[in-house]
Amino acid sequence: MPIMDPTDINILKVLWEDGRKPYYQVGEEIGLSGNAVKRRVEQMIRRGELEGFSVFINPRVVPVPSAVVEIRTRKHREEVLNSLKKVKGMMHLVSCLGGRYYGEFWYFNEDDLESKLLLVKDLVGAYEMKIYRYPKARTPPKMKRTDWRIIRALKNDGRMPLKVLSKVVGVSVKTVANRLERMVEQGVMRIGPVVNRPKTLETIWFSLFIETQKTLQEARMRKEFENLWRTDVFSDPPTIYGVFYARSVHQIDDTIEELVKRYDISTIHYEIFVEELFLRDYVDYVSRIMCPEGLD
Repeated sequence: MPIMDPTDINILKVLWEDGRKPYYQVGEEIGLSGNAVKRRVEQMIRRGELEGFSVFINPRVVPVPSAVVEIRTRKHREEVLNSLKKVKGMMHLVSCLGGRYYGEFWYFNEDDLESKLLLVKDLVGAYEMKIYRYPKARTPPKMKRTDWRIIRALKNDGRMPLKVLSKVVGVSVKTVANRLERMVEQGVMRIGPVVNRPKTLETIWFSLFIETQKTLQEARMRKEFENLWRTDVFSDPPTIYGVFYARSVHQIDDTIEELVKRYDISTIHYEIFVEELFLRDYVDYVSRIMCPEGLD
């Protein structure tokens, strides 16, 4: 059976930036026809490497706080992942080699964060945890209930056609298009592919936590590393987080060596992905906080 190759990854990297981009435009960027791009996307879905498209709310922009917690435990992986799914607001779970896990979740306030950390510790028997917090926009954009209805409608089908989306949300196609475009421009959310990384077989997916006071280097890093999938920044501690891919452990070493050589880095450590889960229902949790009066 064919497996994800560099062309497939290039397609997904383009769609990670704009998951609603027409396939013919994706093809123009990487030198394929629109039909060839569509065919490859469909093949990745059939092989289980791609789980479709969903909405990714930006933790830096939306006023609901969020964080990533590094968890170390000796319990079995399946038990840990099933337990962590119970944490309300959990968005993303990654299992790594050596009994290390990363959970990305949203919370209501500091008391709620503390309660969730205690719950995580109790659920999985964590003997060590570390918190990475996202920076927040000083003046978050104003959002309407319609915006949150759009976001919720897109969680299971990020490429839903505008005509269908307008019927689901209950407003005109023009309104849906304008509100969606506005949210993307303001960085509130975007549509992206949900990649099942362990299913990509010969591709090794790994993350790097790069602690540095110069987090503005993130933009430069995105340009200089071809095997970089995505980046993010944490404010506490100041850290650049990157998800990379490689064909061998030697390429992992080469990537780290180049980073240390080129950038001002305090510490750096990497994690190799074993299993990854994206929990789409986090969208409902965030929207309920933002619209406590309801969306109906």
